[in-house]
Amino acid sequence: MITMQQFEKKTGIRFNVNMSGKMEGVNCLSTSNLCNRFCEARKSKEGCICSKCFADTTCKRYAALNENMRRNTEILTASVIPVKDWPLINAAIFRLESFGDLNNAIQCINYFNLCKANPHVRFALWTKNPGFVKQALQTETKPANLVIILSSAMIDQPCDATPFPFIDKTFTVYRKESMPESSINCGSRSCLACQRCYKKTTAKEIREYLK
Repeated sequence: MITMQQFEKKTGIRFNVNMSGKMEGVNCLSTSNLCNRFCEARKSKEGCICSKCFADTTCKRYAALNENMRRNTEILTASVIPVKDWPLINAAIFRLESFGDLNNAIQCINYFNLCKANPHVRFALWTKNPGFVKQALQTETKPANLVIILSSAMIDQPCDATPFPFIDKTFTVYRKESMPESSINCGSRSCLACQRCYKKTTAKEIREYLK
């Protein structure tokens, strides 16, 4: 298998390896919310967490990041990259989507294949577009080392994952006045130290305060 650096040179896809804040030390593969029509539509919806999108601000602020995520979107949504062509990931956990979301089933299959190429790594995918996962599962199998998290679009309103049996967890953002602190289980300064989202045996409902 090839390294991440060799894969980047071969395909043009870029990994996020210098994450900051609570994501420090966790590598990621992501696309751009600026290239996602579903993200754009949600940003104008009142009460939607997407109207407060940190990734939108970050991508607009850093030109190189924006270009890398735009290119990732273009490549990952165009054609399926076989399992054998994905690189070997040297990590305990790995995040899928930090700056965008699923655009189509092809992108989801590519994430499946990355997971299958690295069975030793625990992956977690955040999405508000579970329909594309459902489409991908018509021809593919969900990797055993992948946790799929359904993100609630609306602040203070947990989403209903029951129509999607492949969902492992939900993630909802709350205002402080809407949820007692004792019920908040996300807010650690380090995802690497916590890893709750990357384990299927931990809490099924992840709750975080609005920042």
